Amino acid sequence: MKIKRWPTVLLSLTLALCLTACSGGGESQNGNGTPDEIEEGADGTVSMSANFSDESGAGLEKATVRVTTSDGEQDFTIVTDGDVAIPGLPLPGHITLQVISEDGESLGSVDLDLSKGDAAELTAQEDGSYAVTVSGSSVHPNFTVANDGTVTCELAA
Repeated sequence: MKIKRWPTVLLSLTLALCLTACSGGGESQNGNGTPDEIEEGADGTVSMSANFSDESGAGLEKATVRVTTSDGEQDFTIVTDGDVAIPGLPLPGHITLQVISEDGESLGSVDLDLSKGDAAELTAQEDGSYAVTVSGSSVHPNFTVANDGTVTCELAA
């Protein structure tokens, strides 16, 4: 009686290939089960948890942040103490943030150029915009809106 081993060998090889493909194809791990390099959102986006304050440091309230990207614009309401969550920003990408008062008046705006990098970094540009390097799936800037409409930015510690 002759035993056929080929079907068993082929099945084992197919199973091993499927498991390797499903596990990320050999991506290095950092010991806690996550890849060494944190990836941005699955769809090439990043989330922003921002804070908007006035020159005295008081969080803006009853205001809106209008986000303009190449895909259009969308409004986000600033909640208590000037906090706002903005998901789905393009990475890399250019965005404009405009702060609008409760009565519809523009309080100021700022342009951000988002890019992916190894460490979170913010660089002020000569034209008043900011280059923001994102190292994970979210970024946490603090914006100050001056009385003259100037909006400055720094990354939260």
